[in-house]
Amino acid sequence: MIDLHMHTTASDGERTPAEILQKCEALGLELISISDHYTMDGYDQLKDPAVRSLFSGEILPACEFSAHFNGISIEVLGYGIDPEDARDYLKKTYPPLKEKQRREMEQLILQYRERGFQFDEAAVRSNFNAHGGRTAMQIELRRYPENVARFFDPASETSEKSFLRREVSNPESPYFMNTEGLYPSAKEVCETIRSLGGKAVIAHPGCYNQRVYENLETLIQTARPDGLEAWYSTHTPEQRQHLLSLCEKYDLIYSGGSDYHNDAREKVGNVLGMAELADIFPVKEIRQWADKLKKI
Repeated sequence: MIDLHMHTTASDGERTPAEILQKCEALGLELISISDHYTMDGYDQLKDPAVRSLFSGEILPACEFSAHFNGISIEVLGYGIDPEDARDYLKKTYPPLKEKQRREMEQLILQYRERGFQFDEAAVRSNFNAHGGRTAMQIELRRYPENVARFFDPASETSEKSFLRREVSNPESPYFMNTEGLYPSAKEVCETIRSLGGKAVIAHPGCYNQRVYENLETLIQTARPDGLEAWYSTHTPEQRQHLLSLCEKYDLIYSGGSDYHNDAREKVGNVLGMAELADIFPVKEIRQWADKLKKI
């Protein structure tokens, strides 16, 4: 089995690169990618032979880049890029993850203040380190019944995922946060990944706002990715089949990964190694393109 999407403490995962390698070795995986959010610093640890030896399989270097499509936040996986070659672009284009989350929080504070919502700005900021910007905002907003009554989707009162996808990242919502000024375009990111000798793959296309999913063909035609992450832990069989049909139509590669962050997240389906898909996962087909790229 292979897993080409996982995170470590270099971004927002809860396990170090060494711990991830140990878990992957215990699962018997043969090919993996550590794909932290717009950083490849985790690969610095893999330069230590003692760390690298913790995993006997192959490692395809990767990074998950934030991007926007018509102002909507999406992510693009870059496979087969050298960490050193990518370092300058990543540092020039993206702030550290906490700083990026802080900027998002400040934009949300401004946005909801301008729209007349009731909340304590100091409380949002004090919850930032524990919860991150978006969740801290949601926690504070839901303290006031008058705010809850104004949510675009009532589910956003209790669901962080709904708050992100239906309130903040939804162009139809009056509270939509345009990320065009925060991230480069998907087209720029795909072009950059290719310039670094890698393959650009749209991450988990079935997990964004519905507007993105409905306009995937436009995204493909404008951003020109090399592939789609069709095999993803929480995609439905129907989504997977749709994505595979788009790959066939546009001659794209497809990838697969768990998007593992921590053991708690495994409870909602992001299981490292994706054993639940082992009987149908197309290892041979994915390796046909992955084996042409540089490994570590």
